[in-house]
Amino acid sequence: MGQNRKAYFTQKTRLNRMRKAVLVFLQREGQLLLLDTDYGHKRVWNGVSGYIDGDETPEQAVVREVKEEIGVDIDEQDLTQKGENEFFTIFTTTSWLGEPKPMEEDIKELKLFKIDELPWGQMHEGNKEWLYPMLST
Repeated sequence: MGQNRKAYFTQKTRLNRMRKAVLVFLQREGQLLLLDTDYGHKRVWNGVSGYIDGDETPEQAVVREVKEEIGVDIDEQDLTQKGENEFFTIFTTTSWLGEPKPMEEDIKELKLFKIDELPWGQMHEGNKEWLYPMLST
């Protein structure tokens, strides 16, 4: 496959960058649940995220991704849309059923952080500029 394989993966990466995705932060009692995710080249603390499949709404994608990644149930009506950019629709929720636990191999740990003690240096670059203000509203 050689050169064709490289072209295939380059094209697939470009297509995935154009796909819309969701990002949701679960909040409880002044704390934020973050996932320590291993991306192979680095580990990052973040909320639950994933791509919107087919004709799913962003809310349906959040419900599915949360169940797949951390094994808890969320009701679409309990989601609050906090923002949107070129790639992500961003939500928060304060209501879920079940005990969060890693359901995928790349999720190494789940932890509740106080909102004023988030591990900014271990999160995606730039998160502090938009995430903290978003959580304050």
